[in-house]
Amino acid sequence: MGLGDHTSTRTSTDGVVAELDRLVELRHQARGLAFLPRQAKRSLLAGQHGSKLRGRGLDFEELRAYVPGDDVRSIDWRVTARSPRPFVRIYREERDRSVLLVVDQRPTLFFGSGARMKSVAAAELAALVAWRVLAQGDRVGALIFGAERNWALAPGRGTARVHRVCEYLVESTAALVQPRAVPPRDAAESLREAERLAHHDALVVVISDFRDLSEQAREVFERLRRHNDLMLVWVTDPLERDLPNVGTARVSNGFAERVLDTGDANLRQRFRAEYEAERARFFDFAAGARAAGFELSTEDDVVQRLAAVLGRAGAR
Repeated sequence: MGLGDHTSTRTSTDGVVAELDRLVELRHQARGLAFLPRQAKRSLLAGQHGSKLRGRGLDFEELRAYVPGDDVRSIDWRVTARSPRPFVRIYREERDRSVLLVVDQRPTLFFGSGARMKSVAAAELAALVAWRVLAQGDRVGALIFGAERNWALAPGRGTARVHRVCEYLVESTAALVQPRAVPPRDAAESLREAERLAHHDALVVVISDFRDLSEQAREVFERLRRHNDLMLVWVTDPLERDLPNVGTARVSNGFAERVLDTGDANLRQRFRAEYEAERARFFDFAAGARAAGFELSTEDDVVQRLAAVLGRAGAR
């Protein structure tokens, strides 16, 4: 049982609840990120987009007879070979795309051993992506799902919409402060709402710790991937990776307690092995879903982490 299952005992709100000012400030730092649609070759997103974002970045519009002045490179030679006159394929540039942020804010995210909770790291990353998408001129929406309710916003444009996303992120992290006496609901119910919001040809960015995903939730991921591009962000904390030697420690997941002897080297080794196994499961799942995937730790600077994964604007 990893310590990532356990709730925090902090009393300060620093790093516990996302701060609206911080989420809004990320707008300025988002400008340097290369998020959509063209990516450097080393970017995680390179080759992950649907066909209309590859190559010339064009959508097929129509097939018509050649007229003087048409680009000869647009001639469809297969159709022309069967016709008495040449035909050309007409394209229009793809300028619009929806990005849907799906942010997990269930109790398992209410954990952090350092400066912030996993829930806050998830909120900051979501806000950073939202501001970058706005600057790109694309539409952005959000589905934030908690233990008892969802915050949903259909994709659209405008600063006011991203501000609303930031406000929802703050509300969802604040809702985690009050302990709940019931286990969180299955994520599949909320993910089905994502299907309705994403429609087709969107980029769906799922930010979660991916704990306790049911088979039904995995099926929803598969359906989302059939019609959209999918990016998965696994939110972790250093204490889920390495168990420190602090002697006897009492831990709780909010429903049960255990006493651990953290001085036991075998226990710490098993703890690390469980993290490595969980990490492998995440990337296997991402590969199986044909999705881009990366890990975000609570100790990471979200701007630097996303820049490392996606590259910076203007990079070759």
